[in-house]
Amino acid sequence: MFGTDARETAVIEMWTRRAEILAALPLMLAVRHGHPALAVLETQVPEVAANSRAGAERSLALFDRRLGESEWLAADRVTIADGVLFVGLEFARMVRFAVPPELENLSRWHAAMKARPSASAGT
Repeated sequence: MFGTDARETAVIEMWTRRAEILAALPLMLAVRHGHPALAVLETQVPEVAANSRAGAERSLALFDRRLGESEWLAADRVTIADGVLFVGLEFARMVRFAVPPELENLSRWHAAMKARPSASAGT
């Protein structure tokens, strides 16, 4: 999940941080500031939700391009980078977020991630 040598570990770390900063974090902010049930936890700012969602949507093209080159995000197998991106996308379903169908590589990857036994283990 984290790499077998220094180079692979660095590549996995790079893609993990990209998934976290460019997609998962903004999507989580969109949920925190956009889902009505979470209004009891903090003062929601609709502009934060909208701006965060828009930023995440723009970043998905990067992941789609990468997944056009590789079956998985950071290596020839599932890594923590795939997990971070997947969790971010799944969490965002709370605000009716879905991978745009025109991002075919990301859509293929997302379907493959959802088909993994671990994706349904906690439900």
